[in-house]
Amino acid sequence: MIKWLNILLFTGSVFLLTYGGYKITKSALFSLSIGLIFLVSPAMLNNFNGAMTEPLFIFLSIANLIFLNLSIKNKSKSFFWLAVFTASFATLTRYIGVASILTGFLFLFLFTDSSWKKRFVIAFLYSISAGILLLIWFVYLDGNSGAMASRSFDLGKGIIEAFTVNRIALTEVLAKWLPFRISWFPSWKSKIFTIYSTFLITAFLLLFLIISWWKKKDKLFANPLFLILSAGFYCVSYFSFLVISFFSSLPPDLNERMFSPLLIFIYILIFGSLFFVIKSFKLPQIINLIPIALLLIISISYWQQTRSIALDRHKFAYSYSSPTWKNSNLMDEIKNSSRKTTLYSNHPVGILLHTGLFPYEISGLQQVTVNTNNTQHLTMALFYPISDEHQLIIDDFFSSEADMRFDLVAKKEFSDGIIYQFAANEKN
Repeated sequence: MIKWLNILLFTGSVFLLTYGGYKITKSALFSLSIGLIFLVSPAMLNNFNGAMTEPLFIFLSIANLIFLNLSIKNKSKSFFWLAVFTASFATLTRYIGVASILTGFLFLFLFTDSSWKKRFVIAFLYSISAGILLLIWFVYLDGNSGAMASRSFDLGKGIIEAFTVNRIALTEVLAKWLPFRISWFPSWKSKIFTIYSTFLITAFLLLFLIISWWKKKDKLFANPLFLILSAGFYCVSYFSFLVISFFSSLPPDLNERMFSPLLIFIYILIFGSLFFVIKSFKLPQIINLIPIALLLIISISYWQQTRSIALDRHKFAYSYSSPTWKNSNLMDEIKNSSRKTTLYSNHPVGILLHTGLFPYEISGLQQVTVNTNNTQHLTMALFYPISDEHQLIIDDFFSSEADMRFDLVAKKEFSDGIIYQFAANEKN
């Protein structure tokens, strides 16, 4: 069921980007570009290959952006309420979905063709309508479990620190998305230069587009520009939410998974600016070869990574929704383990999904406090595929003289993994 839902959401996202993008911009090159990048992106493959919230969240975020733009373009109440619906459920899926609400408010307030007073009313109606379900959810949580009270804000942290931490984390993720990043950008300085140069060039191109539209007041050209700007609003809103979340007692993990929804919005900014600057200034059509060449470079690089990941997961059944996981003897053994056992795994998410038990990452064993009463076993599960390299690392870790905190109690081998059981000792 999860697999088919992911396929449906992935296909729907590609359709919205290509068909919806074309309906808004009337540019086949642009709409096909963003659809193709989404299709071949390894980050999207990872997102849509599991039982996580990203597939639904990304689909709803893309749908919200498309519906907002179509509501302005077509002056359609139906698309307006579809935008409200998608923003509302994106926020319920992940709290950071409030980025869609803020984006919608700014978008409708700035670009609705009406008086400023009516613009504010429309934008306010959108925001309130989209936020009602989240408000109800907060009231329910606080009334039934007190979960809201478990979170607090640490105002002792500085805003500059919050911004810097998130900027560095985002930069590290963006470096992973560079095409041919290992061979073309071997040093960190080259990655940094490319990332910030790209943003600077995109900002200048976008500024030229805004000035050109402001002078010409071309309504047909306004629609592509509004789509590009709304993608920019979303990126800023999303990043701002993460900066604010830094002050929470439970801040989010700043990793590729957290930033991955931004990928397609960033490419809408980049390719939208390139294609429509060429069109706005009526430059020779041959100059379109520049964004097309960039598209080919990114697509080839991404496809090589995506193809490798897909083949590996087909061959080794990495996917958490695959039959290998569902029919795993290793999972059955873990289900039957003592609830007093502390679990560690190289695939904690997969084990959580199929057993309902939450294991820690293997790396966390380095910080384990020794239980000198020797009453609790530490269990580590290594899931398929089993390689000599993986087993050597694990055996060396627990047999080295440098780490004598654990005594091997049992070692059970299965066709799809190994379970090691260790007990703490008093030698450390």
